[in-house]
Amino acid sequence: SISLAGTHPKQFYQSNTCGSIVPVGGSCSIGVVFQPTLTGQKSATLYVKAGGGASTKKIKLAGFAD
Repeated sequence: SISLAGTHPKQFYQSNTCGSIVPVGGSCSIGVVFQPTLTGQKSATLYVKAGGGASTKKIKLAGFAD
């Protein structure tokens, strides 16, 4: 699963080509865009969780809108 969370997750937009299942040895792409609706420093975290007991990967996101 792929999700955005944290302080300002609605200031970011993610899209991906992963579908519901990525086979072993397969790949997919995840894109993140900063789309601020408020000024100032914004942050969020992108979470990517793989199945099979794999650990969740966390990617910190940050942007500044003036």
